[in-house]
Amino acid sequence: MHFFLWHCCKAHSFLASGGAVERVAAIRRPGSVAIPDSGAVGRAFISALVIYVLAGLGFGLTHKSPQAIALGAILIFGVAYMLAQGFADAAPKALTRRTAVYAVATSVGYFTLQAAMTSLTIGLLPATPSPGPLEWALIALAVISFGVVAIVQAMFPLWAYHPAAAGLRVHISNGFYANAVFDRIVSDCSIRNPL
Repeated sequence: MHFFLWHCCKAHSFLASGGAVERVAAIRRPGSVAIPDSGAVGRAFISALVIYVLAGLGFGLTHKSPQAIALGAILIFGVAYMLAQGFADAAPKALTRRTAVYAVATSVGYFTLQAAMTSLTIGLLPATPSPGPLEWALIALAVISFGVVAIVQAMFPLWAYHPAAAGLRVHISNGFYANAVFDRIVSDCSIRNPL
């Protein structure tokens, strides 16, 4: 009896799969409301930086550690990406206003949470060490890397329909095959140095 029921359920699932595909295809996919051009992306990054500096000055930005400033700069690249859609020429005014409010709220929220955590952990954690040359290089590398990724991500909708982007999309979705390279390195190391 169980065998019969199992096959009936399996047959029903197979026959209902076409309807499932139609329902999934009918789901509204999230995506860019408006595609920003390079001018909108530039305005978004400048605006995000201004919002970050103004919010930071209210929280004593000049007395923050370089590490905290760098983390905030990385956060602001995400805010700039959000603002870029609001600054696009085809964006509705409501979207522009909403993204501007969210950008301010995100920046103020970052500094508020940072100030709260600093006051909660004062005396419990050691002071943030001053960065040396290597640390400065790593901070700069991290901020620049996130900035480049944010700009490329904001500009990608402009390039998405170019024929070269279709070929590039395959390589990007595979992470430029870094996983295969690291698997090979780990495999070679484990063969040479068995436990």
